[in-house]
Amino acid sequence: MIVLDINLTTWIKSIIEWLLHAPAGLKLNQPLVDFLARFYFYHIYLWSGYLEALVITVVPYLYQILFILCFFGISLAIGAICDFIRILTIHLYCFYIYAARLFNWQIRLLIILFRLFCGKKQNPLRNNRLDSHLCDIDQLFIVTLSFTILLFLLPSIFMYYAVFTSIWTVTMLTVKLIQYINQFLLQIPIYEFYLWFTGSRIIRGTPRLAINYADSTEDTVCFNFYFDSVSFITLYRVCNIRLSSYSLSFTKLFLAILKGQSIV
Repeated sequence: MIVLDINLTTWIKSIIEWLLHAPAGLKLNQPLVDFLARFYFYHIYLWSGYLEALVITVVPYLYQILFILCFFGISLAIGAICDFIRILTIHLYCFYIYAARLFNWQIRLLIILFRLFCGKKQNPLRNNRLDSHLCDIDQLFIVTLSFTILLFLLPSIFMYYAVFTSIWTVTMLTVKLIQYINQFLLQIPIYEFYLWFTGSRIIRGTPRLAINYADSTEDTVCFNFYFDSVSFITLYRVCNIRLSSYSLSFTKLFLAILKGQSIV
């Protein structure tokens, strides 16, 4: 797992180097791209030092810890794997947060400056209502200049945001899938499924009452009382397995990505 993370760090370096040289043929703001690249390279350097310390202290005992946790249940071992993945991808989360905050601030500033250019401003004392606001020539010049600068810097920041958001989204969905499987394993009624599989009389379906015409006479009516067989899907629904705690709304995820909001 540590080797995988080291390879992932090397891959991140190659991606940042790719962003430095006109990615996908896009002409980005080179000074801003160089600054962001140096910032991320320094963060990778710090993370590499953290990995070296982790390799010395934790890795020799990692498999032993997982082996011991398996004696307490496979779900505990799966939970430990999720925790290890989160620890080993802290740098990816940091990269994503840096890019998301920068992108979110820039989008908000562009919206504010555009409103000022149109003679509007947000009034926080009136439920964020938009009120009229007239700017003089000097203020309008500064607003226009700032809006133009931020607009031309937006593609450079968006490239970093798109790359690191994609990487973190894949990582987050992987962890969510493992947590989903773990919760499913925790809530599976193994004993009930075993009784159903072996045909035990304890697992019964809907009670039925039918007339037994063969044994009935003119004076007496005989009935047969029996239970319907239970299907696997019915048993699954009756056991009420709920996996809502790790449910993920892809609509909210998509809207959060568009707005530059953090996703965890």
